[in-house]
Amino acid sequence: MLKKYIIITSVIFSCLFGLNPSYAQSPIVDVNFKVNDIYEDEESVIIQAIVYNLGNTNINGFNDIDVVLKSMNDELIAQGTFEIDDLKAISFEPGESFFFTGAMNKTAPVTYPYKYVAESSVNWNNITELSDDIKLYINSEQIVLEQKPVIINNRMLVPISTIASNFDYEVNWNQSDKTVTLTSGPKSVKLTINSAVASVDSENVSIDTAPIILNNRTMVPISFIVDAFGADYAWGAQTKILSIYY
Repeated sequence: MLKKYIIITSVIFSCLFGLNPSYAQSPIVDVNFKVNDIYEDEESVIIQAIVYNLGNTNINGFNDIDVVLKSMNDELIAQGTFEIDDLKAISFEPGESFFFTGAMNKTAPVTYPYKYVAESSVNWNNITELSDDIKLYINSEQIVLEQKPVIINNRMLVPISTIASNFDYEVNWNQSDKTVTLTSGPKSVKLTINSAVASVDSENVSIDTAPIILNNRTMVPISFIVDAFGADYAWGAQTKILSIYY
């Protein structure tokens, strides 16, 4: 029977994709492989991961994906090569994401924290010219924003209306104290305009980018909010793509 471990420590990520074709223009290749959860039994380690395309090129199928899991002392825990037909046939456009599960041969018990390397070659073409506009994708769908997002401290701020219309969160704005509260089931997040202190389930936490008012719209740090509610995301700094998976 598989034993499930919840990841509660920081994960070190390294992803190497061997791609060196010659192009007349310079594409940006940014494929982000993030381990989301791990299970293990006596012989295997099963990883659940989310893969994001944060570059400006369409990817038309992955070849085999090699994953190596190690302890922080570089001791081998598990490794595996994934040959999955669905991955070879996938059409993966900028901003899109998909969920991935695979089993690896186990060498040693899983220790926390850990680090991992994912290596693959992919088929890619049809370079997509991206404008300088910041782009938001939720579950692989690009979101049309009524107010252009802004980047502060390398964090994307979007209108609170974007949160309300694209997530199953209840949103309440308090004009008197300039606070916005988001709730989903028992979970709640409260932010105050121009304040670096937020509240998650009634506990104060520090945030590096405060909400602001811009063009009469409340702009909030979307990555902090979705992370507080348990969603996963990846940010492509070169292409200005934020891709969220939940």
